[in-house]
Amino acid sequence: MVDDLKLLGTPQLNIAKELIKLAARQRKSHAHRRAAERASDVDQQYLDALDRYVGQQDLPNTHYYAAITAGAPGTVRGYAAFKPTGRGPVLATVLSPGMVPKGKSLHLHNRGAHVPHLNEMDRALNSRIQVNKVAEYAPGIPDKKETKRIPFVTTPEKWDYVIHDHHAERAGRHYDLRLCDKQGNAHSWAMRYWPLVGERRLAVQQPTHTRKYMKFQGVIEDGYGKGMVNIWKSGVVEIVKATNREVLFHLAEGRLIHEFALIRTRDNQWLLINKTPTRDRFDVPRHKPAMHETTMDDNELLEHDDYIALSKLDGAHAIVSLHPTQEKQVRVFSYRTPKTPGRDLIEYTHKIGPKVYGAEVPNRYKDTVLRGEVWAADKEGKPHHSSVVAGLLNANLWKSRDNQAQKGHLRTTVYDVVKHRGKDVSELPFPKKLEMLREIVNDVDYLELPTIAETKEQKKLLVAAVKNDPFHETEEGIVLQPKSGGRAVKAKIRPDYDVFVRKIFEAKSKAGKPHGRAGGFEYSWERNGPIVGRVGTGFTHAEARDMWQNKDKYIGRVAKVFARTKYNSGALGEPAFHTWHIDK
Repeated sequence: MVDDLKLLGTPQLNIAKELIKLAARQRKSHAHRRAAERASDVDQQYLDALDRYVGQQDLPNTHYYAAITAGAPGTVRGYAAFKPTGRGPVLATVLSPGMVPKGKSLHLHNRGAHVPHLNEMDRALNSRIQVNKVAEYAPGIPDKKETKRIPFVTTPEKWDYVIHDHHAERAGRHYDLRLCDKQGNAHSWAMRYWPLVGERRLAVQQPTHTRKYMKFQGVIEDGYGKGMVNIWKSGVVEIVKATNREVLFHLAEGRLIHEFALIRTRDNQWLLINKTPTRDRFDVPRHKPAMHETTMDDNELLEHDDYIALSKLDGAHAIVSLHPTQEKQVRVFSYRTPKTPGRDLIEYTHKIGPKVYGAEVPNRYKDTVLRGEVWAADKEGKPHHSSVVAGLLNANLWKSRDNQAQKGHLRTTVYDVVKHRGKDVSELPFPKKLEMLREIVNDVDYLELPTIAETKEQKKLLVAAVKNDPFHETEEGIVLQPKSGGRAVKAKIRPDYDVFVRKIFEAKSKAGKPHGRAGGFEYSWERNGPIVGRVGTGFTHAEARDMWQNKDKYIGRVAKVFARTKYNSGALGEPAFHTWHIDK
């Protein structure tokens, strides 16, 4: 049918020897031999690389003809005819202009492909691209025979998606997955069941749908697909990789991210695999090691050669999995277990985004597990408070990415080794672990090491940087790792502030039951100034009981309080009682 014809005109399409090579490779029938012969009849001076052109263009997978032009504009040197296959459009033959009589039509090899008369081709050529509009074959399907090639994607892209719950009268209930590329083509697959984590389902590729159909839900009255169509899920997916044989994508639902792979097995048959990580595939510890805790004021441990000092980053504790057999990429997890049914891992990898996707893991690090910290700094390099990091990690995927673009991107620093190349090394002395960490960070681009101080002079410089340099990687403090192994010491560097005690409040249980002692006090910066915050930690039980029994003794006194920071409101961040001021 003429109405089904797709015409593609190009100003300068050269085919040359590569066209003959392509036709020669296809010599499986008399028609293909004729294609090679006819290719040689076309002026080879103006023919070059048609098969490369086909591979680079988004050409319709149907019968159509490309005009070969050269010389003066509009000079037609020949026509290349293509036919649809499971692999996309394939060259069928080449026709010289004289092989298409004016005013007549030619059917090519009885395949139903129609060549219009030359005047029609000239009109198509002048408009560069002309597609005769026809009524849709079915809702959302312009042509039942057209399955467009999936665009080649190597860097992550955002595509719209929809999953239709289709109660079809003839095919029965099934799900239709549609991924809409940037050209507006909704690539579609139908499957009987949606795969849960770890499952795979047969997905049959359907004719390419329109973008408009992505929003459709309602009743298809008759014909193809007759039945009720509902939208089950819709939104935006992240296409990590795409070819005409494989599509890898991430689907975000709230805080959760699901990973899927579409793999073509043959022709229009694919497998949809739910590859969302589980603890069965990744060894993720369920705990965070306890540390001794102290402050950095004149800490004598700094004078000991038995400890190595590291910057203590203010972020979220993370488990970093290096597993080359699992897609050869870095994975970053929380040690915590999610409350969502059916999920046993909380993953940070996707929030961190494309930067971590590209960090390939060498094969020698198979089954290596590290501990680290996910943190963030603003665009000037000043580290964010852990509450900002928590906000970035707990937001949905796209909001997290948008916020990072404004506030600064998430980073991952590693400081401990749990497993190395499949071997448990958690009890090794820290200097041995440090050698492993330096080697890994050197080989895996994305990962970082904290600032490390081994000598007394280095430790002094580190402490000074943490205390005085607002652009150092942390203002939190340092961690002292014993060289011989054992529990590390967390030494926080917190400035102290003098505040006035204004009111004592009682300690209570979560159920609201009073404990008969003070829970802390409210404070102001001036004796009679406005109350700006509370201090509720750092007291001994004896101090807390005495404060509650003798409130008047404490109200009006000046307390020395350690705090992480002071906000613009006047409130202190993470305040802890240190001592009572003697002179005030």
